[in-house]
Amino acid sequence: MRLPFFQKRSGVPAGRRVYRAPRQVRSATENPYFNKRMQRRAVRLAPLIGMVAVPVLAAIVWVLLLTLPQFRVSGISVEGHARLTRQDVDAIMAQELDGYVLGIFSRRNYFLVRTEHIRDALLRHPDIAAADVSKSFPDQLQVSIREREAAYIILTNSARIRADDAGVAFGIFPGEGGGWPVVTSSTLPIIAAASGTPNIVSTSTHPLTYLLNQIRTRATSTVNTLYDTSIKEPIVGEVIVPNRIRSLLEELLATTEELHLGFSILGGIYDRERLHEFTAVTSEGWIILMDPLYDQSGPLATLRSVLREKVQDRARLQYVDLRYQDRVYFK
Repeated sequence: MRLPFFQKRSGVPAGRRVYRAPRQVRSATENPYFNKRMQRRAVRLAPLIGMVAVPVLAAIVWVLLLTLPQFRVSGISVEGHARLTRQDVDAIMAQELDGYVLGIFSRRNYFLVRTEHIRDALLRHPDIAAADVSKSFPDQLQVSIREREAAYIILTNSARIRADDAGVAFGIFPGEGGGWPVVTSSTLPIIAAASGTPNIVSTSTHPLTYLLNQIRTRATSTVNTLYDTSIKEPIVGEVIVPNRIRSLLEELLATTEELHLGFSILGGIYDRERLHEFTAVTSEGWIILMDPLYDQSGPLATLRSVLREKVQDRARLQYVDLRYQDRVYFK
């Protein structure tokens, strides 16, 4: 007799009834197959959740960092200012610090302060030669500046100009220059003979006398006082003392100090549009004529012997002409 399938499987004798116990129903969380499906689904969704959650959390953190008062720059230290006041320096930095990002976040926040922009703003001021800006966490800003030092005081017909050791004008004071006369060259009072050698240098000629007196009156021991006879208007930031004039004056000063000639250079007269002559004014009242276009090392080398061997009484000396390479003239 053929047995039913379930009897074959279970080994129950034929003719007996078999009752199966109902399978226990488990909840979804207790079902291991359900848990595995959920785990696989979570693994698949994790990158997507991370892509959304991480930027959101980062944005929240950044908003907190940019708005919390603990990170607002409240302490600003400034060093190195002398002529400039603290208010002047603050006014220069205000354009950067008072700005906003997206119209919401203040630039005074520690993370939004742009030190390089503040430094550039400070360097654009004509009185500042160098600047260093740094910040300290969480709310401190340190500013160190170096003001331009006047190495030259340049007088013109209409203004007085301060220039640094590079000859760059950084301070212009209209109406404080020479004022008179209006000349285009300091060589007007110098009369040259037909041979090309200077014949007479008249210190009684009004333009030259006036210019010499201006330099002598305003000369100081710390800066070089110069008179620019050109009619070109000075501009802040431009080279008001040409490189040839600076080199010539430095060479002359070095020579007089090295040779101990017993006098000093008070200043000089030049025309920056026509650099064919530089007239140096000495503390003893006489002048030295030089040519910026040519090397003056040779004539300067013979200056000492001329003054000590040729000139017996320097009180009567009017000028020494060093504009020529092979000879020196004096009167």
